Amino acid sequence: MINFSKENLIIHEHIKSFCSVRDLKLEIIAKPDWRSMIEEHRTLIRKGIIEKYNHYVSDSSAFLNLNIVPKLNENFVSISHSNDAGGFVFANYPVGFDLIEQRRLNKNVVQRICKPGEIERSPNPFYIWPAKEAVFKACSEQLTVVTEFEVGSWEKLNDDFFTFNMIRTRAQQQTFDLMNSRQINRGYVFRIAEVLYGIYFR
Repeated sequence: MINFSKENLIIHEHIKSFCSVRDLKLEIIAKPDWRSMIEEHRTLIRKGIIEKYNHYVSDSSAFLNLNIVPKLNENFVSISHSNDAGGFVFANYPVGFDLIEQRRLNKNVVQRICKPGEIERSPNPFYIWPAKEAVFKACSEQLTVVTEFEVGSWEKLNDDFFTFNMIRTRAQQQTFDLMNSRQINRGYVFRIAEVLYGIYFR
């Protein structure tokens, strides 16, 4: 299992100071045993969630149905997997999670999901991918494609550790105001070894 204790602490401290959120619950769990090269990796990740958070799962068989987005009672979970690892993020706020190996990305691929100037305003073009994927997962009920929003306001928190937010249009903000009064709109991208991780709180 990958150790995220340092990253977890940085996120907690930043959320507390930047967003005045003091009740954040966050757990990041990822394992090489859950990587996409392993058969049944998607089911293994869901079983790992049930094992750890079974008191938030009302129907285990439905939770293991790969055609249904997994949902917990009272809390939130987001899943991601790649060639090197697979895992999930658990939180008490709506959250999105993505992980991807940097070697799988190139500027042409990233350019296709960006708005004009978005790459130039980022600390690293490759960080945009996990950032946008995490936002999209956290906001999937309000968004249809990753090209309809921008990520920005990047700030460096530590080596290879950055925070960002979703740049919302006025119409998007009105939609979010209607459906969620407890908004954080803050995300994080960090790298461990060759894997980029993106976490976004709606």
